[in-house]
Amino acid sequence: MIPRGQSPDNTSMRFTGNPVDTKFVGNAAAPWGLNFAKVEGVALITQLDGTGSNPRPSGQREHLVTEMHSHGVDDVDELLADENNALVVVRGFIPPAAKKGDNFDLEIQVLPKSDVTSLEDGFMMKTRLRPMAVLGNRVREGHVVAVGRGDLLTKHMFDATDGDQGLLQAFVPAGGTTASPRPVGLAIQTQSQSIKTASAISTAINGRFTTFDGNARIGVANPKNDKLIEIKVPAEYSLNVGRYFRVIGNLAYSESPAEQLDRIQKTESELNDPAMAALAAVRLEGIGKDAIPSLNRGLRSDDAEVRFHSAMALTYLGEKEGIGELRLAAENEPAFRWDALTALASTEVDLAEDALESLLHAQSSETRYGAFRSLQQRSPDDPVYHGTLVRNSFYFTTIPSDSRPMVHVARKFRPEIVLFGEQQRVQDNFLFVETGLTIKAKNRDTVEMIRFIPGEPEIRTTCSTDLEDVILTMSKLGAEYPTVVAMLKDAMLTDSLDTELVINALPKLGRQYDRSQATVEYTSETSDRYVADSLPILFETGENESDLGADNAGTADLNVGYSPETRAAKKRNIWSIMPSLR
Repeated sequence: MIPRGQSPDNTSMRFTGNPVDTKFVGNAAAPWGLNFAKVEGVALITQLDGTGSNPRPSGQREHLVTEMHSHGVDDVDELLADENNALVVVRGFIPPAAKKGDNFDLEIQVLPKSDVTSLEDGFMMKTRLRPMAVLGNRVREGHVVAVGRGDLLTKHMFDATDGDQGLLQAFVPAGGTTASPRPVGLAIQTQSQSIKTASAISTAINGRFTTFDGNARIGVANPKNDKLIEIKVPAEYSLNVGRYFRVIGNLAYSESPAEQLDRIQKTESELNDPAMAALAAVRLEGIGKDAIPSLNRGLRSDDAEVRFHSAMALTYLGEKEGIGELRLAAENEPAFRWDALTALASTEVDLAEDALESLLHAQSSETRYGAFRSLQQRSPDDPVYHGTLVRNSFYFTTIPSDSRPMVHVARKFRPEIVLFGEQQRVQDNFLFVETGLTIKAKNRDTVEMIRFIPGEPEIRTTCSTDLEDVILTMSKLGAEYPTVVAMLKDAMLTDSLDTELVINALPKLGRQYDRSQATVEYTSETSDRYVADSLPILFETGENESDLGADNAGTADLNVGYSPETRAAKKRNIWSIMPSLR
């Protein structure tokens, strides 16, 4: 609905063909604050293995020196000259309606012409992040709105096709923490600005949406003046702020009960037209409980698109009837998958958890991991989905699954390894060697590990060839997330892994829905259909959102997964090249 970065004056929320006498919020106002806010900073990376460098004189060096002095660091020149340290630039994107203390991913890159040769195994010291803009050929800094710190994951970990450049770009999953909330709201269009209009719009919104503020339930809309209305986001829309504002834009204000009843009848007829179904469902969702019978009838349509949009609206209304349809959509239709999983993650309806658990056995890699991420969102304290924090470096989880064995590695959200299916194993030809660590299969049942650190006694241990046992035994010897990921990739490339390795398989936006090919039943995994623009909060991948730093990477399972059947794809990029930072 509202692509990130749009200004409040953008009118894409509005639509044509309105009933003549109906006043919709989207005709008088447009959203503000729905962009992903870019924040930047300059950071010091430590714990490198002699691959850092003393940064050359630059504005970035001056900025870092000032920041370090402000933190009470005295030996700044000595720290910068240490070859185990490096200066980098940092950026991240804070989602709309973020709350204080929310986490977001960070991107790291060395400066052009830097003498740094690698960021592997680096740690980013605490860094203050600000919005920055170039005005009059000068960089202007805003106030500190977030801080960042954490272990680096280099691009080279996930994609070695870019050579040494991949060692100079890195990520810190969930490394940013917001210092203040990001408000969102509506801006009244110039021609409609008045206290009366702002009050009428706010009354309509509060008549439909409320939220808890402490112990009390309050309306979500708070008119600041005749131009601006601040909007709170209810919990059920926190993962889909874009849909929330689309519903708000299609709320009628200053409408009588009789006019609303007449509009429900007209909108239900539009719902049965696949070309109008998405908009009609959102309008009915805006009406609320009185529109549920119409949506239930849409759920019985012979058209898959009508059923899907009816199910979406019902689920956000807290109804259970659409849950089964969303489960089918997530499993079989890639274009519907993002929205379906997000809705199942957002609703408090118990059946949604059952639907998501069933999707852990789906054939699609992104459906399985998407369902896992959705369950994690619904039940963050459940140890099964929260996972075990290993060496304070990464989360590890094994999920029973009836589908093909798969190991999923995350590069966004948090460092995480998930095994789908138990008893995954390394083969008897397994061998992994890196500085100070050798891991080798002795036979079909046993793996030997040797850890050597200069000046310390050699450590030898054995474990089974079970992949879970291998990963956890590696961690006991000191291996952290980058080393475990490197082991998994190496095992895959040498055909010594009896499972499928998938990296960052998340549902994606932008798949096109070709209505001319629509059938009563959902189509195959290779479908390239499209639903509607949304804000990728739960499943933000950084792959097909231009202002998050990458180009569209195409169909997920071909670009992010490696399996015995797709060895020819192993030289392809797993994700797009991160653009240079200023």
